[in-house]
Amino acid sequence: MHIPCLMVAAGKVKTVEDIRYFAESDVIDEITAGSFTRHARSGNEEPTFVEIEPGTYLNASGLPNGGFSYLERNISGMIEAAGIKRLRISIAPVEPGDLSVMTSFLRDYPITLEVNTSCPNVWQDDKQKPLLCHDRGAFERALAEVAAARGSLRVAVKVSPLSDDLREEIIRLCQTYKIDEFITMNTRPKVSTLRDGTQLLSVPFAGMSGTAIAEEALGEVRKAQEILKKLNISILLVGVGGINSSDMVQRMCAAGVDAVQVGSYAFVHGPEVFKRLYAT
Repeated sequence: MHIPCLMVAAGKVKTVEDIRYFAESDVIDEITAGSFTRHARSGNEEPTFVEIEPGTYLNASGLPNGGFSYLERNISGMIEAAGIKRLRISIAPVEPGDLSVMTSFLRDYPITLEVNTSCPNVWQDDKQKPLLCHDRGAFERALAEVAAARGSLRVAVKVSPLSDDLREEIIRLCQTYKIDEFITMNTRPKVSTLRDGTQLLSVPFAGMSGTAIAEEALGEVRKAQEILKKLNISILLVGVGGINSSDMVQRMCAAGVDAVQVGSYAFVHGPEVFKRLYAT
């Protein structure tokens, strides 16, 4: 059985202690901390997370994190806590210039930078902030910011499900700006939190993760792989979404991934779940 690189996805790992918790696993290859924003955020009001059916979740956390100042104070401790595991730091822009500031700082450290262009849970003035990856111009400006500041830093980009035409444009831009890894999916955006007449979370829309998006996640991988082959582009492909079994890992591998990320399944059940991904 082929086992690709196994990563903890961004989402709930935000502190030195969180990293140390997942680093104790002898199966995990890489840990993603973040996403971090330039300025600290408290996120959305609780409740922000609910299981709506077995293995399927709605998440509307809204990027709570200690901000760039936390990274400045703790990046060395975060790297130390990861030990022999590779560490990646996920950053998410809220305003123009955010990526430049954070990338410039992080380029001096032995990490992978993951640029989150796809968080659906940021609300401003009671409105959901548009996804950066759904706006070609905004996406290119973000990549240009990172490219100008990255130095030799390894860079991954995480997107949300894309239309066929936009997906090809986004992948072409990743090639232009020499992105090293393409992460094919975040949560499914803009899912209603209303169930049986009750709003389950503090906001009306959230991201869906877990079992219910597994087939969609596989589809995103296959479509991205087709474009990479057609254009003869060499970018590592990372699959994420609904990965909760060794069978799902193997299906991701068959679709063409180089690595997989596990998010909600790991955050709910802990690092021991990664051993199940090796089960035959």
